[in-house]
Amino acid sequence: MQLALLHAPLGGEGSGRVRYAAAMYFRMAGEISDEALEVYRILSRLDAEDPAPLLRQLGPAGRVPARPSSSPRS
Repeated sequence: MQLALLHAPLGGEGSGRVRYAAAMYFRMAGEISDEALEVYRILSRLDAEDPAPLLRQLGPAGRVPARPSSSPRS
């Protein structure tokens, strides 16, 4: 559930805040860095902005859990 929220579709009203909340969950679990969380914080008010380019600029510190698969498991 949290993984899907971390990768909420861009542009939806409030989606930036949803992604930030999910990023806080993953930070508390030790799965993303403080730097990655800061990217999500900065973009939380910008629903249409994709965090991926900024996360890539962080290198290893910008790694986040992978986007959930859209195909059902067998």
